[in-house]
Amino acid sequence: GAGAASPATSASAGVETGRSAGTEARGGGWGAPLLLAAALLAAAALLARGLARIEGELARAAAAGNRPARVEFVVPEGSSARRGVPPRLAELGGGRALLGTPEGELVVLRRDPTSGELELERVYRLERDPERHLRREGAPLHGWFLTDVERERRTALREAWERYQSALAQALEDFGASLPTAEEAAAEVARRGGADRLLALTGPEASALQRRTAAIGLARAGYAGALPALLVLLRDHQRNAGFFARLCALTEELSGLALDPARPAEALAEAEAWLRAHPVRDPYARKGAASAGPVSPPR
Repeated sequence: GAGAASPATSASAGVETGRSAGTEARGGGWGAPLLLAAALLAAAALLARGLARIEGELARAAAAGNRPARVEFVVPEGSSARRGVPPRLAELGGGRALLGTPEGELVVLRRDPTSGELELERVYRLERDPERHLRREGAPLHGWFLTDVERERRTALREAWERYQSALAQALEDFGASLPTAEEAAAEVARRGGADRLLALTGPEASALQRRTAAIGLARAGYAGALPALLVLLRDHQRNAGFFARLCALTEELSGLALDPARPAEALAEAEAWLRAHPVRDPYARKGAASAGPVSPPR
């Protein structure tokens, strides 16, 4: 038979989130394909019931003379769903469902029993790596693992923050020779989800080194919150031609302005006037996140 191993067997085999996606099935390893096939069949049936329910509601609304609300299914540009790979949905019971995205994530959804609102509970990514934990005694041999995306991103952010702090300390010791490394480390912190930590370092209470690297890191990652700090740097470094030109380029990327670094006073005045006319209302707005243009296009 193709029966799955018991929970006790799973525990003894070291199966847990982030390590293994399940226990190896007996009888040639057919358990996982059978479970996947069952999930897909359940998803198809659930979608069919859902569509039938929607059609019934629309028909009843039309019969009653009510104009039903317009329902649109929006598929993002670039998504594999546009290439004919639909999302998959399977009911888990207890008000929970499993959504398989076209990008390969497994999203666990649950309905709040009080409000009835749909909530996102966990996000996993199914990966196959037969060599993972190969040296660990009792490691499953099927090679499938579930990675908790939230835990993975938190780990990546923690490591990026540690690298940034280390780069700051090194830049203090070598009198700025490691500044490019610290700036890139700050950008990596922002890309990993630590923009809030960097924004806290752009105020007057932070050191000059922290303000500089945090502002440049945020700007490289495309965050609008970098603009006020960039203008402070522009004011302070008008006589540093090379660095001033870099700051102008970053400001242009976020604002859409065309600054002339060869005319520092004019470039600074233009940037300040633009920021007064377009104050940053959302420091977490990102260039390219919702559009391909600047974070706050000139009017």
